[in-house]
Amino acid sequence: MDKYAEVAEVLQTVEKVLIVGGGPVGVELAGEILENYPDKQLTLVHSHDELIGERFADKFKQKAADQLRQLGILAHLYSSS
Repeated sequence: MDKYAEVAEVLQTVEKVLIVGGGPVGVELAGEILENYPDKQLTLVHSHDELIGERFADKFKQKAADQLRQLGILAHLYSSS
């Protein structure tokens, strides 16, 4: 069985999913998981105070964060304060 099939099999059996990393890949993965498994509780943990990264426009980052919130994704962001 290849790795993708293994991950898909595990995703079918769990209730909660944790993604570590809120960069472009982590955010995309979170959306893809909930698109295919809408009943999962998904938490995203990121080491910065905003998702995706500095290279992207603030408007784009805010839209992505809003969409994740609408999907019910819990996002825990690092805050240095």
